[in-house]
Amino acid sequence: MPPGDLDDEEVGLVLPAFQPNVQRVDRYARGLLETIEPAHLRIELDMPREGETEALDVPGVEVNAASARRGKGQAIMDGFEALDTDIRAFADADASTSVGSVHRIVQQVAEGDDIAVGSRRHPQADVEGRSALREVLSSGLVVLAHGFFDVRLSDYQCGAKALRREVWDDIGPRLTERGFAWDMELLVAAGRASYSIAEVPVEWHGGSRSSMSVVPAIQEFSRALVSIRRRSPEQGQG
Repeated sequence: MPPGDLDDEEVGLVLPAFQPNVQRVDRYARGLLETIEPAHLRIELDMPREGETEALDVPGVEVNAASARRGKGQAIMDGFEALDTDIRAFADADASTSVGSVHRIVQQVAEGDDIAVGSRRHPQADVEGRSALREVLSSGLVVLAHGFFDVRLSDYQCGAKALRREVWDDIGPRLTERGFAWDMELLVAAGRASYSIAEVPVEWHGGSRSSMSVVPAIQEFSRALVSIRRRSPEQGQG
């Protein structure tokens, strides 16, 4: 396969969503279909409101609706398990990560990296609409992660990542986190298995409603960091 040629790679995309802005998701899905031309695009929709599933009836998009709240991580895992593509990627359905950035993340894997992750803290990233509080929390999480694990990244939680089929088949069954800390566990497991991880600067525009509340997120990440560290002690600093 020529480096960077997506034509010879089947791509599967998953959009985890919890009671989203339907119009925004519709535009985002159509943009991803047009730009990346994935073999499959699945919206993993938790607890849809009345008429929401029908409103997301986009040609070329499969909607899997769950009656209960699974959590972001579980929704992505369910989507990945339903795919049989060379590259599997996800992007948060709030469309905060631009279509072009998702394309570049997928392209990075096609060019040879095992995993590619979006970074809002990369020097070349273009970030708008991120509150000062969330920026401080993100910085704190990075500092803590660097203290707990050997996987040194600038942004663990950006909602856009891609990986190769073999990587998912290897580390997917090991993951136990189901919520927002799932990204962290994924990357720690990948680092432990010596997979290459590339950071890709993203265009990221906030301002849309997020299903993540700050205080519960702090509590979840604190618990998850300790839990992940205990499950993979060799990843810690010795």
